[in-house]
Amino acid sequence: MSTTVLASEIPDSSPSTVAGTPTKSPARTPATPIVRQDDESKWRKSRIKPTKTINRTKAMALYRLHVEELPNSYDIDYKPVSFARVTEAKTYLYLEVDVERAAWKKHGGPEAFETYMNNLRTRHEETRKTKFQQPLSYRPKRAKAASATNRAPASKPATFIQRLEAIR
Repeated sequence: MSTTVLASEIPDSSPSTVAGTPTKSPARTPATPIVRQDDESKWRKSRIKPTKTINRTKAMALYRLHVEELPNSYDIDYKPVSFARVTEAKTYLYLEVDVERAAWKKHGGPEAFETYMNNLRTRHEETRKTKFQQPLSYRPKRAKAASATNRAPASKPATFIQRLEAIR
């Protein structure tokens, strides 16, 4: 004998009250709000050399873009490879300045992209132990260690002849 139970008759059981389920995920650092600047005439100049190139895979990984979002201007190069009888592989090369500009357009300007990368880096460092992948020009500046700045200059190492004379 089966009985029909209406949804309104079922007691409210949220995931936090059901036995065996976690109540909340670990606390995250709140993300910095992203302020978009869509007027391209007010964007700063790029810090990347205008002649520097980047391949498609790195462009997508470092700048968090999809193939459709990459710039249409690219060069095709053939790199030698040594696997499965293939002697050359087709490589799509982009000017990194163009890829950076596409990322700026996607995220709302250079400051918004920088904030986006900083938020991703913070979240990554909280949850993972691997190195965070990002463009070189967006890596945070390292602070010099206090002991390195207060250290006396090192003397020159002894030459081979000076060490022989010291032994005699």
